[in-house]
Amino acid sequence: MLRPLLLLIITSALCIPGGNIHAQELAIGLRTGLSLASFHPKNNIDLDLEYTKGFSIGIPLLYKWSDMWSFQTELSWIQKGAHLTSFNQTEYYDETYHLNHIEWPLMVRVQFGALNPHFFAFGGWYTAYGFGGRYQLNSLINGNYTSVDEKLDFKEDYLEKLDYGIHGGVGVCFEFDRGQFFIDGRGQRGLVNLNKDKLQPYLSNKALSLHLGYLVYLNH
Repeated sequence: MLRPLLLLIITSALCIPGGNIHAQELAIGLRTGLSLASFHPKNNIDLDLEYTKGFSIGIPLLYKWSDMWSFQTELSWIQKGAHLTSFNQTEYYDETYHLNHIEWPLMVRVQFGALNPHFFAFGGWYTAYGFGGRYQLNSLINGNYTSVDEKLDFKEDYLEKLDYGIHGGVGVCFEFDRGQFFIDGRGQRGLVNLNKDKLQPYLSNKALSLHLGYLVYLNH
């Protein structure tokens, strides 16, 4: 569902200027929020994949080139990962991955309505770099129980550090003289196989997140 939203926003931004082109603003701020992340399998595999909870914080930069259209980027940290289970007649595995990522999204944002507050939608591309996390395992194999809780290393655990994919969402902002307070919800879908070992299943990142933030206008 993210791809049609992304294409609509970017195509509209390129084709329809919209709004007052003299209302240019540059803003920087801080946002924080919660994330729900999991892995997306490319093919049907015998895994029960569930979402794991995480945290996100970022520094957004917004450039408004009209009342309606803006360009937004940010530098952020987000926790991704997944909770998954697999079992057969003799084995049971319960695994949780907590993966830390630094993200750099590039987005086009369109704002609706002349009244305050304003609703907006945005879409674009993200690039992320994984730098560690935590791995937890509970297993039962032939009646033998094992529990593991250890630091995760992307290199040692054969995980891809570089991730990229599509990114989009909707939100509402409350305008003030020197800035804006905003709430937004986002979704993203990774396009990279996290498993370096190609004998393992194809799994990519997917995440949902909810944020609160404030942007300060720099040219006021």
